Amino acid sequence: MAKSAKLLAIKRGKVLLVRRKRDRLWMFPGGRKRARESEKDCLRREIREELPKLSLGSRFGKSSKPKIASPEER
Repeated sequence: MAKSAKLLAIKRGKVLLVRRKRDRLWMFPGGRKRARESEKDCLRREIREELPKLSLGSRFGKSSKPKIASPEER
């Protein structure tokens, strides 16, 4: 079971990143899951917290090429 969820959003060759306040490093939006929270619900909550002006739209959670990172890639 995943302990966190991250969003990888690519549109017209551009990648969506957020900058952490504490160390100013760039990262994909997302974060740690709460108890009994699905990966999709975790990601929705984290997006609302980190990017309140972002509209998730009807395609949220859908991908033409879904990719699950293997343990070696994490």
